[in-house]
Amino acid sequence: MLDPSLEGPGEAPHPPVRDLPAGFRRRLRFLQNPYVLVGFCCGTSGKLVTAGSVLLGGFKGLSWLVGVAGMVGLALMIIGPSLWGIGLRWSEKQIGLLRHGLVASGRITSIGKTDKRGRPYWVEYDYEVGGQRHRGRLMGLDAWVEALGIGRSVHVVYRKKKPHQSTIWPLLGREPARFSLSKLRELRKKAVEP
Repeated sequence: MLDPSLEGPGEAPHPPVRDLPAGFRRRLRFLQNPYVLVGFCCGTSGKLVTAGSVLLGGFKGLSWLVGVAGMVGLALMIIGPSLWGIGLRWSEKQIGLLRHGLVASGRITSIGKTDKRGRPYWVEYDYEVGGQRHRGRLMGLDAWVEALGIGRSVHVVYRKKKPHQSTIWPLLGREPARFSLSKLRELRKKAVEP
């Protein structure tokens, strides 16, 4: 059973323009952004593979291996920064939405689980703007979603001109600055307990 303080949607976000804490923005840009993480790994490994192929270039009989390694390294050096850029653009859009978006009330309609252990991966939610119902989906979530239940009220932040672009106000309706890893562990335990 969830802590009663977590039952409602929590505090509504402040009116736009909201000031998001620097640590929260940094997590959204880098640590919780798979494109940036994979892009960094690809770019770094591409440089290492390319440097290794240059070093091995002097050995006779390894020219085909050096050529293949050099091509793979160059490809990784192109793919890595591209993914990094895609990830940063996505995170800037999310941060802009969280800072400038309008607020509506919404409800969790489903929680999808994808792996064998049944850990949640996505949440779908409905909300109404100007008499029209919209459906949103959050992908690639952290474990905090385990504390959400189907039918739970949440705050939804959406774009004024494009209300179909939305996200749930972060982390169980709490202000981003109030969220910590210890709170995440606590929510995991509460969500798993019968």
